[in-house]
Amino acid sequence: VDVLFSRTGRTVSALILLVSALVPTTVVHSGPIICIFRRWTDLNCPGCGLTRAFVHMGHLQWSQAFDAHLFGPFLFAILTACVLLSLIPQNHRRLVAGPQARMLWSAVEPALLASWLVWAVLRLVGLGA
Repeated sequence: VDVLFSRTGRTVSALILLVSALVPTTVVHSGPIICIFRRWTDLNCPGCGLTRAFVHMGHLQWSQAFDAHLFGPFLFAILTACVLLSLIPQNHRRLVAGPQARMLWSAVEPALLASWLVWAVLRLVGLGA
């Protein structure tokens, strides 16, 4: 979490969101497969579909984003929150992203990562979307 709220994290998040909004959705569906794992195994890795999901979210195409990657819209929302928090003056930001928010995130983060991994394994063996 600290990385996301750092200046570099906020800048990278803003760039990712900007590129997601600028890249046409047709590009991410017709381009080459860039995932090495998928090229070698013809199976989706845990991250396969995130680029498509982010681009669809950048164009407000919620359904297509969830179809591309179940966790893509959630990650997009986290990056959006980081960018929006950076717009709040530093002295007020701790009210929104202070110790209570960090405690909440410390409980949510492991659950989110665990569910992502379970979903990725299910998708890998053909039981997930």
